[in-house]
Amino acid sequence: VHGGTFWIMVQTLPSHCPLATELQIKHLVHFIRHSAGKLLVISGAGLSTESGIPDYRTTRLERRQVNPMTHMQFMTDEFSRRRYWARSFVGFAKMHMTVPNDGHLALATLQKKQFIRRHITQNVDGLMHRAGATDILELHGTLQHVVCMRCNSTEPRIEFQNRLTEYNPTWTPGQPDGLPEGILPDGDHAISLDAIHQIRVPPCLHCGFGIVKPGVVFFGGKVDESVSANAVNFVNDTNAILVVKHFFYYFFKFIFLIHFFFFIWMRTGGINVCDVVRV
Repeated sequence: VHGGTFWIMVQTLPSHCPLATELQIKHLVHFIRHSAGKLLVISGAGLSTESGIPDYRTTRLERRQVNPMTHMQFMTDEFSRRRYWARSFVGFAKMHMTVPNDGHLALATLQKKQFIRRHITQNVDGLMHRAGATDILELHGTLQHVVCMRCNSTEPRIEFQNRLTEYNPTWTPGQPDGLPEGILPDGDHAISLDAIHQIRVPPCLHCGFGIVKPGVVFFGGKVDESVSANAVNFVNDTNAILVVKHFFYYFFKFIFLIHFFFFIWMRTGGINVCDVVRV
């Protein structure tokens, strides 16, 4: 508790940890009910893993085999851009078919019932929107559109996918080289090295020259100033914050968004937000 603002963190813990007790669930329900109309939710990558979208870290904060694309890599290295779009060409089709899980649906329901006033997410998959939620502040952007780094024009990602198909009518992903099969974080998909060299990436639809980038903030990239300003306003305008499936380590990396130093961290075993709705 700090400055009249209350924090509760609902975090996914290793399987050997006990599930939340009935008393802990009651405390969480009480917290949400008594914060109605002012509650701010901050959600992280763990919210979408149950929809089949992996994150970059395990539950023990260990590095996965796949390192994320960095902003500098994408902007300065053509091969890195080819690699990203080749993997995304396959991965986006599968990402586009994922559906919200009980956690997304629960948060959307709480918003519709006016328990949640604001929601900030680090996720880029758009599953909260598909769950029916509105006014989601996507801190790291979204995979639902691409942007030209030269003229700043945007294009829906599904339309860019269609252009990728037109540019690569006979292209195949081949067998993965040293990567786990299946969908990877951020909508990537493991493919062969040959497939990366063979992919043709369409230019900007408007200027025809600029580098086309997904509408997300890569590692090492900068969050848009208007987005960070809105996040600060959301925090300043609340008296209660519920942090859902967001690694505590990364939470501190966004400390610039907040002005508080003490947290109530309610380690609730493997509880999903959907349990709150069922109570």
